[in-house]
Amino acid sequence: MSRQNPLSSASPAFLQPASAAADQPRPGKTANVSAQSIEFAEAQYTAYLYDRNAVSPDWREYFDELQAGHDIPEPESLSAPFPLRSLFHASAPHHSSTSDTSALQERLDQLIRNYRVRGHIVAAIDPLHGVRPRPAELDPAFYGFGDEHMDMRFSTEWFGGPEQHTLREMIDWLQTTYCRSIGVQFMHIDSL
Repeated sequence: MSRQNPLSSASPAFLQPASAAADQPRPGKTANVSAQSIEFAEAQYTAYLYDRNAVSPDWREYFDELQAGHDIPEPESLSAPFPLRSLFHASAPHHSSTSDTSALQERLDQLIRNYRVRGHIVAAIDPLHGVRPRPAELDPAFYGFGDEHMDMRFSTEWFGGPEQHTLREMIDWLQTTYCRSIGVQFMHIDSL
């Protein structure tokens, strides 16, 4: 059985002779960096690792420097145009009372949504009064609400009636609407 030449025309593009890559990007030229040019550079490097003479002299020189451990400066166009900061461990921003109120309102909106989605799970529909698991999402503590929040007033513009209710009133209303013997399933029907 004869061994096929790895640089034959049936070989993948990255194993083609350097002359086949004449119109491709050259190392150090970053004006038109794109996914295709990065893919091409990776293919050139793979070919270089297989046979260093399989790439053009420019690429060979570039990869030789990489292999020798020389620092190759990062091209300006590939450097971050802004200071790098962690998105997940950023310094804590200063919150005003308005943003605190907005955060609490957002958590209340999540609680309301979860009563609409899961309130029927705890509805009193079992004539034998069996114990049913209560989803954690129906507990105000799940959203960071405590006794100190129960008498705070929140916007109720989506419910009609008065513009504001206390958290305690809202929870009573949600339990009455979604968790009694005739429960309302607002979002969709699940298999219980």
